[in-house]
Amino acid sequence: MSKRVPKKLLESILNFSLEDQELIKKAYIFALEKHRGVFRKSGEPYINHPLRVSYNLARDQYGPNTIAASLLHDTLEDTDTTLRELSDSFGDTVAKIVDGVTKVSAIRIFEKNKIFSDDKMFLARVDNYRKILLATVNDLRIIIVKLYDRLDNIETIRFMPAEKQKFYARETMEIFAPIAERLGMGVLKGKLEDLSFPYAYPAEYKKFKEEIKEIYKNPQKTVEKVKPQIKNILEDSGIKVIDLFGRAKHLYSLYKKIQIKGSIKSIFDICALRVIVPSIEDCYRALGIIHGKFSPHPNRIHDYIARPKFNGYQSIHTTVKNDDDQLFEIQIRTPEMQTQAEYGLAAHWDYKEKSSRNVSSKSTTKWLKELEKISEIHDDDQLLGKIKEELFSDQIFIFTPKGDIIDLPVESTGIDFAFRIHTKIGSHLSGVKVNGRMVPINTQLKTGDSVEIITSVKAVPTRDWLKIAKTSQARQHIRNYFRNTQYDFLLAKGMGIFNKLLGALKYPLIKKDDSLQKIGDLKLPYKTLDKALIALAENNISQTKLVKALHPEFDNSEKRTAKEHVRDSTSLKALKGIRHSFAGCCKIKDSKNLVGYLTKEHIIKIHRKDCKRLAGADPRRIIDLQP
Repeated sequence: MSKRVPKKLLESILNFSLEDQELIKKAYIFALEKHRGVFRKSGEPYINHPLRVSYNLARDQYGPNTIAASLLHDTLEDTDTTLRELSDSFGDTVAKIVDGVTKVSAIRIFEKNKIFSDDKMFLARVDNYRKILLATVNDLRIIIVKLYDRLDNIETIRFMPAEKQKFYARETMEIFAPIAERLGMGVLKGKLEDLSFPYAYPAEYKKFKEEIKEIYKNPQKTVEKVKPQIKNILEDSGIKVIDLFGRAKHLYSLYKKIQIKGSIKSIFDICALRVIVPSIEDCYRALGIIHGKFSPHPNRIHDYIARPKFNGYQSIHTTVKNDDDQLFEIQIRTPEMQTQAEYGLAAHWDYKEKSSRNVSSKSTTKWLKELEKISEIHDDDQLLGKIKEELFSDQIFIFTPKGDIIDLPVESTGIDFAFRIHTKIGSHLSGVKVNGRMVPINTQLKTGDSVEIITSVKAVPTRDWLKIAKTSQARQHIRNYFRNTQYDFLLAKGMGIFNKLLGALKYPLIKKDDSLQKIGDLKLPYKTLDKALIALAENNISQTKLVKALHPEFDNSEKRTAKEHVRDSTSLKALKGIRHSFAGCCKIKDSKNLVGYLTKEHIIKIHRKDCKRLAGADPRRIIDLQP
């Protein structure tokens, strides 16, 4: 195998300084040697994989440290390379990126699909998703390399074992593609979804592919027909057209949109015309000129320049009708906006990579802070739900009365909006106004709605809100409200249940003053005793776990319960050292008038003499227990 650096890689890094070019060449030679003699399941040399990842990153204008790390990204996991070796050879920055990618790369699915449902497989990898969130927060370059690594792997998914393909594709669509979208990487997100679609949902893909066979043709013909008209009317008006092209909607994106809309007839951007002009002023002038020639659809004009999307995307969208009464979408933007739309974060990346947290919009910064909070959630089910339900779900964008934009998951209601603004507003919500009109609180909001929350000091949450709320944030606040308002009642109930067991086990009883004490760290999700007792009252924790937290010496291997302990051992000397328990059918308060019944399991059950259940019992099994 030649040590010459591939011509394609050299050509992709010509814009870098000689020093940076040498770093990348050195990384390639190092990776080549480490992966020598190793082949992928496709039969190709392993080095081809990191090489393709590096090509794509260089094409999309990422910096030298990121590209060098992409060439080395599998060396820690798959070779004898050490972190110190990488740090000494390529610097701490490159080593840190490679180490981060390694920690979020391992996939250990094996034959789990024969045991677990897809949901349980996601849950089995929740620790890895936590690492992904932390990596994204700590250094965006880690997740960027991981995204491009995932893209190359999904392009070769056919060589992956069959039992891994479906889950790997679903994970790509449900975890990684949404991250790419959040970072503004529209092209990458579309590729990840389209490549995964046939493997994640094979039946749906096959049916949809057949259904839309003819759908793409008419919009493309329409766009091609109007291109020269648009170019001429703009240039005749003195607006320079830098570029003009049509692009079909990604397959999976179209599939999702049809699922939401219900019909292909309500979708106008199957193939959109992109008009690239020099400045923002030219964008608005072009819009007016185009509307003078083509009749606009009144409800299909969106100004994402004045109000960018959550990931920094900017453009003006308008749907117009041509002379043949055919509707089609036009997107007008500057070259900078086009680069942002295609590559997101890459459009703003500092070639010298002085900052690992260089981001493209305020909303991206806000998102990173939210990731940091979410990554600290300890409960696995809650963490996975938060990731898939809220962070990575489709978003809607709602206006406050002051004009601020609040992003929420699709299907959110006024309850979700209220709690997103402030806990107090949500807790005292009494009514919801959407676009100036009162609506039921279970009304689902949609992008562009202007929402006002009516509050009252007398208004409080009801349990029905838990069924209406979409976001984890809102539901958690509602649960907390009921927990707090019923604190004393639930605490007393939990303490009563627990003290009954403690008394049976001969442990000291809990007093109310003890309820705020901290409890041992035994993987219980409760830091103080009062919260654990409330959880006990709500059946959210087992009694034995709580006993173990307070009394580590407790051994429940024989499943000791209140019924299996002698309540007055001194008065039942006849049973000393013999397995026995108190029958649940008899309310035994003292040692008088008691008999024992020898069960088939050779355990003596203690009954009152007049117990109806002993009628007809074998007298040879009955033992008199009178002192």
